[in-house]
Amino acid sequence: MYGLRFVLRATGALTFRVLPGSMLDIASYPFVPPSTLSGFLYRLWRYATSTTKSEGPDFLETGLRDSPFYYLPKPLISLGAYSERIKPVPHRTKRHGTKGFASKTRSALVTADMEAPQLHSWEYLLEEHFVGYVLCQEKEPLEALVAPFRSENETLPYGGKLGKEGYAYLEFVSPVLSFRSERGRAEPRTLITLEEAINGATQGELNFSVYTLYKPVWEGVGNWQDPAPIKGFEQFPMAFPEGGQMETDWWVAEGFRVPQSLVEVWS
Repeated sequence: MYGLRFVLRATGALTFRVLPGSMLDIASYPFVPPSTLSGFLYRLWRYATSTTKSEGPDFLETGLRDSPFYYLPKPLISLGAYSERIKPVPHRTKRHGTKGFASKTRSALVTADMEAPQLHSWEYLLEEHFVGYVLCQEKEPLEALVAPFRSENETLPYGGKLGKEGYAYLEFVSPVLSFRSERGRAEPRTLITLEEAINGATQGELNFSVYTLYKPVWEGVGNWQDPAPIKGFEQFPMAFPEGGQMETDWWVAEGFRVPQSLVEVWS
């Protein structure tokens, strides 16, 4: 197994919207979901490999009916990105918005019949760094991904929109790393399966919260230039560790590790 380690630096507050959810209550995951990291890296790769503006990608707005999906090719397994803190807690606040998506009154001049604002609850993740991982059975796809992000052993700070709210850029990208298989007890710093979380909690050594994630349903392998052949996304519950250790099989490289079960889930 081979992999890359990414360090993302946020330029401000971030929101990774938890779905399903309410339009008036925007909750955030306390991490960058695997699908979000995959789309972020794919967009950066497309921009980084475009030599002229005319060759640059023209990404359509999301939310359109039957809009395309932009995702790393299937052999590249995105595992998400995580704060360096053990238990990041999103900041919850209030903000004003319109009562309907079609309303234009909030951008118009103030008038007597202007629509009253709607109060939203909104969560922001206030973290400076996120550490992300992409693994692959073969070395070549990882080399293709990392090539435009590194120059003379230095990381080029490509960046863009990340999640529903906020921006981030690449602060560090590792060279392609070789992972070894190892079984042992350690503190997980990534998502884990519910089975492993429950086993760890039963032994009294692991705390966790449960989140619903969304896995792509593939209809092909995909390539670097076209929208991903993804039919849609399916719900998949996973656990986010909040302190403690568990025993499992790990992929280990240069002082960090990821659960092998996480790689299997997102493969």
